[in-house]
Amino acid sequence: MARKRTVRLLGGVLATVALIAAGVGSALAADTTTTDATTTEPVVTTQTVQETQTLQLTQTVQETRTVPVRPATTTSTTASDNSSSTPAWAWVLIALGIAGLIALIVWLARRGGSNEVPPAERQRLVSAAVASWVGQGWAIESQTAESAVLAREGQRVVVSVDARGHVTSGPLGAPPPTA
Repeated sequence: MARKRTVRLLGGVLATVALIAAGVGSALAADTTTTDATTTEPVVTTQTVQETQTLQLTQTVQETRTVPVRPATTTSTTASDNSSSTPAWAWVLIALGIAGLIALIVWLARRGGSNEVPPAERQRLVSAAVASWVGQGWAIESQTAESAVLAREGQRVVVSVDARGHVTSGPLGAPPPTA
């Protein structure tokens, strides 16, 4: 039961890390495009031209002309930033972290497959349970490495240990209790 919770917890952590990595990756991989439009208005200068004409009289003519110095231009600049702000070594570390997390989950899933208690430990558990019953006035009829039959005043009880180390007891002939 605890193994299943551990595997579920680690699966949730892995899913969270994967979602965060995908979100960060897509946010950093997006192209940044900057458009800078500049419009230059024509520059107007005023020139004063003086002409002097001599006739019988001297007359000064002043004429004002408007001359554009530069033609009007529109400049559009587009800059595209395709490089990621996250260095490559950071992506390598993220990938190694995810691979390590997956390896940990696989290792925990395989390790927890067998929860059997060794035979020597099962025998010790039966002996301890039988000693407790004997201390209460029960007598041993028979005993094996995994079970014992006890009797007192016409009643018979079986004490046993399953492969996982759970000690159970009940009247002899009755079905064993379910765990």
